Amino acid sequence: MSLLVAHLLTIIVSIFSLVAVSVAGAYGQSSKADSLLRAIDQVSDGMAKAQLQLELFKEQAWEEESESPNLALLDQVIQQAQQEKLTALLTEAYLEKAYYYHYIQKSEKDSVYYFLSKSLEVSQQYEYRKLMPQILFHLGNFFLFSRRDQVDSALYYYSQSLEANEPTIDTLYKEKVIGDMAIYYYVIGDHQKGLDYSLQAIALDPDDPVALNTAGICLDNLGRYAEAIEYYLKGLKITKGEDSWEPVFLINLGRSYNLQKEYEKALPYLHEAKETFRKNNSHHLVITLEYLGLSLTELGQYD
Repeated sequence: MSLLVAHLLTIIVSIFSLVAVSVAGAYGQSSKADSLLRAIDQVSDGMAKAQLQLELFKEQAWEEESESPNLALLDQVIQQAQQEKLTALLTEAYLEKAYYYHYIQKSEKDSVYYFLSKSLEVSQQYEYRKLMPQILFHLGNFFLFSRRDQVDSALYYYSQSLEANEPTIDTLYKEKVIGDMAIYYYVIGDHQKGLDYSLQAIALDPDDPVALNTAGICLDNLGRYAEAIEYYLKGLKITKGEDSWEPVFLINLGRSYNLQKEYEKALPYLHEAKETFRKNNSHHLVITLEYLGLSLTELGQYD
């Protein structure tokens, strides 16, 4: 595997992991499950019960110690919402099922696309626009990270998400969409556009590690190394102590110094990344060792 391809995989996997963390974080962990179960037993209204069941599924799905949520519970919600034509509830339930297959099952890619598409279909059919920016964002994300042979579909859905977002301006999803558009352009090799979009994302959220990372990579690939280092160092500062992102900035600092042929400067960052990846990520460790091997070879430290 070439260094360029290996590095691309590093970024894809890292950002993919971050998305999973951010979605789980959006729901958070709680201890409401027991009270929700009691409320479900006491309520007789079908719509109210289905809404409570959906909330219970979310608690089970994203609670920190939960191993597997009750998928049958979510299917009951979908059935009830279909029978009573509860558009908002059905849209959200389909979206939640897509999350389930994406973040919990992980291998069910076709199911992810199916339920995202069903969620979008219902929201369009009944002109329920509240969740459309979010659904379209996740469809773009799906094609960017899971269907690389159809990667241009990602740009289509991201553009649709921005358009759907215009009436309400959900800043969180606008920033996420623009940040992923930057990754899209990086992936297809248009590093200037990747930089432009990453800077737009940074303007919306100056501390977003995804956008900072993408900006640095695009600047490296444009030969603007000093500027790239600045973005990596800022990202390193704001992610200090985070196992998911801190080592990514460390490895990119090492890569950037390697590109500049400043191999001695690369070593401390790569060694620190190596220690983190040794504990929790064998794929990233392999790539870090490859960069270390390059640095040491160029320094004549063949042993």
